[in-house]
Amino acid sequence: MNPDVSSQYRPSANSPWRVFVSSTSADLKAEREAVERAIHQMREVEFTGMEYFGSRPDKPKEVCLSEVSQCQVYVGIFGARYGSIEPESGKSFTELEYRRAREIGIPCLIYLGEEGGSVGAEADPDGAAKLESLKGEMKKEHVVTSFRTPDNLAMKVILDLNHLIKEGRLPTSAFQVTPSDLRLILVMRFDLEEIRTLCFDLEVDFDSLRGEGKAAKARELIIHLQNRRRLDKLISQIKQTRPDIEWS
Repeated sequence: MNPDVSSQYRPSANSPWRVFVSSTSADLKAEREAVERAIHQMREVEFTGMEYFGSRPDKPKEVCLSEVSQCQVYVGIFGARYGSIEPESGKSFTELEYRRAREIGIPCLIYLGEEGGSVGAEADPDGAAKLESLKGEMKKEHVVTSFRTPDNLAMKVILDLNHLIKEGRLPTSAFQVTPSDLRLILVMRFDLEEIRTLCFDLEVDFDSLRGEGKAAKARELIIHLQNRRRLDKLISQIKQTRPDIEWS
């Protein structure tokens, strides 16, 4: 690989577009399950959501935002609850996921539960106010769709995803750099002290990485971050440090 050029990510049957499905959990469990079943029937896209986060050493906010950043489509399902609050920001995880999707510029499909449908109610007045404000913002920024039942929602999500695919609206400029690509970039474009600085910026203990020399440290840093699903953070730091590298 040319060290200045990474592999461009072009989804295929073996490498589908990843769809991040965001919502509150307990109150929209049936809706999430219906959407997941429907997406699993599509060859072009892959369901991504909290169901597959597993146990990780990272903070919940880091995990969910990292997962959004690795997807090419965002599906936001909003009922009558604002959701669990992330302490540092004071915002719900669902709102933070939506804002990350907007930040990275991927298509956002928004679905709002109808009153009297399958969704419940927000008991917390503050949460209800924040949810209404967020819904109002989304209605201004997107053409939103309402739903009444889980199956009704799933059908609408699939139709909208198919429209994105047929219209060529899904991003083709998104990339997926392999660990081998990253190792080659680090070895050819960074010296050992710069790799040490990358570790500091990523809160990784450089001295704890096994091996000696630039190649060994680069390999172990990538393995460390890959195991924690934080390779996107490394890519971001590389782009800031070496803005001349062409990624597409």
